[in-house]
Amino acid sequence: MNRLQRHVFLTYTRLRYGLAFLAAIYPVLLYAVGSVFHGISPRDTMSEYYYASAAGASDAPMRVWFVGVLFAMGVFLMLYRGFSLRENLFLNLAGILAICVAVFPMPWGCAQACPALNLHRLAAILFFACIAYVSVRCARETLYLISDATLRERYRRRYRWIGLAMLFSPVVALVFSGMVGGMQKYVYIFETLGIWAFAYYWWTKSRELALTGAEMLALQGKIGDPGANPPALAPSP
Repeated sequence: MNRLQRHVFLTYTRLRYGLAFLAAIYPVLLYAVGSVFHGISPRDTMSEYYYASAAGASDAPMRVWFVGVLFAMGVFLMLYRGFSLRENLFLNLAGILAICVAVFPMPWGCAQACPALNLHRLAAILFFACIAYVSVRCARETLYLISDATLRERYRRRYRWIGLAMLFSPVVALVFSGMVGGMQKYVYIFETLGIWAFAYYWWTKSRELALTGAEMLALQGKIGDPGANPPALAPSP
């Protein structure tokens, strides 16, 4: 591995781990910083931190955190180049949608008149749907490089479960948000599960690519776009 190849390799590796880190700490960050440093009581949803303020205060100190991390994740997703044109398209779309979640905040102050589905929630659901698609359909495009059939199938199942978690978590959160009787307090939990599934995807993908050396093979021109010409799975040893 020459210096330039190592530079490119580390750039992609750090982008993936950076995405995993940002997503993993995001729910904890909103809760901890809001509570410890600004005296903000726990909110039912992450989106409420856009408006959240301490009792008697008029500012919304968590807005910069809520928007800033979403923008960072969105830009990271657009900068990251997928192994296939299809993967890259859905990652770019997911990045745009993450920014839309920040740009179009949840409607506030309308009580029961607030629409159940708005631009904010729609962008969030579509964001998770895009990443779920990448996890279920695109992530396996490099699995043929794993020669061990058992390990290959283990990764395939893992990506499938991650995709399902990212797909259903925001939907369940949306359902709970429309319930009464204190059920809204569970929305934050399901939102967190979806975000953590997103983080786990990037951690898992990094582990898989490190195992196969797929990025280095691509840099050396030994593999091409797996989406354009899907190769056969490697045989078991």
